[in-house]
Amino acid sequence: MILDEALHRLSQPDNPDDLFDTFSALASDLGYAAVSYIDGRPGPAPGEPELFVRTTVREDFLNTYLSEGYINHDPLIAMAKRQAAPLTWADVPEYHASQLATRQAVSKLESTTRGRSKQDAQRAIAVMTAAADHGYTQGYVIPTHTVDPLGRLASAVVSLFWTQKPEGLATSDSAPSWLRLSALYMHERVVSMRLTPVTQLPTLTQREQEALVWASRGKTVEETGEIIGVSGRTVTFHLQNVLEKLGCYSKIHAVAKAIQMGLIHP
Repeated sequence: MILDEALHRLSQPDNPDDLFDTFSALASDLGYAAVSYIDGRPGPAPGEPELFVRTTVREDFLNTYLSEGYINHDPLIAMAKRQAAPLTWADVPEYHASQLATRQAVSKLESTTRGRSKQDAQRAIAVMTAAADHGYTQGYVIPTHTVDPLGRLASAVVSLFWTQKPEGLATSDSAPSWLRLSALYMHERVVSMRLTPVTQLPTLTQREQEALVWASRGKTVEETGEIIGVSGRTVTFHLQNVLEKLGCYSKIHAVAKAIQMGLIHP
């Protein structure tokens, strides 16, 4: 799969769900058993869409992962949020510790990780153990970072799961450079689709539109009043309302902005 073809396929969907499905198909072609996309924002701001999380992992593993709160202790997610380079499960000590006896694993992990409590170590190991218990032996994690339309950091974690024997899985054939670039492209499109603020056009009354249209044609307040059958003071009142609704500082500014927004047609 060359990069151009992958990006072309990812450019076709017009919604985040189909976009995720397309990326999942690309990963499946490489032998991955499942894919997850986890929104890395701490939480949606007022008026923003809910966090976007999609996955194709086994339902029983997903239920365990969510019910046990593993998302808060997943060492892979924590590591991915701190870096840009891809990693494999073998890059975190919890992966190796999960393959040892529990007491020995926790003791070893505590000795290599400063400031980590025994409980935190146990929970992190439990995440990796649960994955193995449900058939997932290794994985490839791609951190994705971009900025949203308002210039704020928007990150996500793209995780790919293997169910084969873990030895030798992370090869150039199974984790090619185009896959990482495709994940970044998918993330940028998801952010653009979901976090672009929707600008709601202000609503102008008929009188406000009339006052603005005649202003665009060079008529004075008094002339506009005579044309539409109201006093000049009433025309001024309508124009003042327009300035407030459009956030403009002058009548000329309001006319230009209203035309640009398609609110009037002089």
